[in-house]
Amino acid sequence: MEQIKILAIAPYEGMKNMIENITQTRDDITLTAYVGDLQQGVDILLGLDETSFDVIISRGGTAQMLKAVATIPVLEVPLSHYDILSVIKLAQNYAGKFAIVGFPSISGFARMLCEILQYQIEIFTISSKSDAVQCVDQLKKDGYSLVLSDMVATTYAKSIGLNAMLITSNSDSISQALNRAVELCRYYSELKRQNSFYYAALHAGKQSLVVYSTDGTLLFSSDAKNDTQIYSFIKKLLPVVLRNNNRQLVKQISNKNLMVTGEKILIQEETYVLFRLTESKRIAKINSFHIQQKNKEDIAHQFFNLFYRGSVHAKLNQKVTQYSKSNFPLLIIGEKGTGKEKMGTLVYSRSPYQDTPCYLIDCSSMTDKTWQFLLGNVDSPCMDVNNTLYFMEIGLLDKLRLQELYAFIERTRLDKNNRLMFSFTENIENTKEDPSCIYLKNEIGCLTLNLPPLRHRVSDIPSLASLYLNDINAQNATQIVGFEPEAMSLLQGFSWKYNLDQFKRVLNELVTVASTPYISTDNVREVLKNEKRQPEYDAVFWKNIDLSGTLDEITFEIINIILSQEDMNQTKAAKRLGISRTTLWRILNR
Repeated sequence: MEQIKILAIAPYEGMKNMIENITQTRDDITLTAYVGDLQQGVDILLGLDETSFDVIISRGGTAQMLKAVATIPVLEVPLSHYDILSVIKLAQNYAGKFAIVGFPSISGFARMLCEILQYQIEIFTISSKSDAVQCVDQLKKDGYSLVLSDMVATTYAKSIGLNAMLITSNSDSISQALNRAVELCRYYSELKRQNSFYYAALHAGKQSLVVYSTDGTLLFSSDAKNDTQIYSFIKKLLPVVLRNNNRQLVKQISNKNLMVTGEKILIQEETYVLFRLTESKRIAKINSFHIQQKNKEDIAHQFFNLFYRGSVHAKLNQKVTQYSKSNFPLLIIGEKGTGKEKMGTLVYSRSPYQDTPCYLIDCSSMTDKTWQFLLGNVDSPCMDVNNTLYFMEIGLLDKLRLQELYAFIERTRLDKNNRLMFSFTENIENTKEDPSCIYLKNEIGCLTLNLPPLRHRVSDIPSLASLYLNDINAQNATQIVGFEPEAMSLLQGFSWKYNLDQFKRVLNELVTVASTPYISTDNVREVLKNEKRQPEYDAVFWKNIDLSGTLDEITFEIINIILSQEDMNQTKAAKRLGISRTTLWRILNR
């Protein structure tokens, strides 16, 4: 029996993994799977040879957009009551206001479930992407901080600074879609075989060809490598080519050095833009020195779950927004694991320089050869203009190199020709300000972002846990919906020496060992017990209690220190504090 060739374009990683797992048990399907939502999914499809497939499977808004451009059937994976109930249960741990936004297939199920279970949750129905944008914008104005939805509203919510939880699909829904695909695809196989010869001829050449219409619609691509970054970059050249008739440049994209040639062509009185792409050897030097080059598209989806609640953190979030719009140098300070690298690239992705590269220069692994290249080679990013240069871990450069860097910045006006950013890791035991930070602030004129450690964000831990769990579920096809009550108290009472890095690693371990949809108190206690914590580290906490908070906040922080020293044993902590265990529990769960 001839196998059915299915192309799956999943809007998130977990769905791709689930489709692959299900098809491994079937002998009537050959699967090719990618991850891409909305326009990214369309670009993936247009970059492939559709004659290699019989049918496409996708979901939600991505499936609707694929139907508009595909020449073969597109089947949508339906959502079930269980899918919606799972994400509602997960969101119940979230501290802020949240709402469900979705097309009728989502909102109808959600209303029925909320009526049956007597959940008081706001539900909004949309019918298009523009509806989703308008609805999410209004939710933000009304004080909502979390949206439960499919990829359309989820993606937009994240782009405007809201948190979002994706409603994922279960295995039964995917199996149903696969069965329908097998039933429908026979009719198209002969047509695809007839067209395969023509596409094979185009793909045989070493040069890739990409054609756009004047309105930016991708009409054709002979590139079978499915590189959406290439499409995104060359699409930005469309106005230049249309204005100047042609354009040629060398660009590094996805670790490839490409010669890109664009020209206007006229076919039957219609204007199109043809791009020819061939590999070039330019910019290879930068890669050889382990300097990372990032484009906005590389990092656009990394920056949710970093938002801050409470008055102090809200001010920091406002600073991030304001500093992103500025061209002044920026110094990001925080303890290990507080997300300094991600915060820097977040600022870059929102900055005036977002359409030019961001170079990540890791000072912690700096070699003599790399240092000489940076400050003395014409191919160095420091010799270019209008880019973002992010010197990470600036405090790990020795005194001589710091002096050389300062002199280079002053001599070349590097801070005037590019956006400079620096990160510095604080030592919790040393409260004296580092000389490099003093120089960057006073001589270079750096704006400063101080990222709070996780121990100063205890009230954020339930929200962060829900958001990270949603990410883990989407990436790994797991279905964890929350924690047992005391388990969350244990997480809030832990010291988190390595901050968000340690927190995410612990959650990954807890999901791995979980045997039910709820993470158990015993598992949390065991995992935290096995975390390596230095005894002297807890003692340092007494020197670093944030006394700018309210009395309740200071009391809460002290209680968590005592809990950490008592190995998370609430009975011992209550006895040491001279209060009842009930009072302790009540304070921890305010």
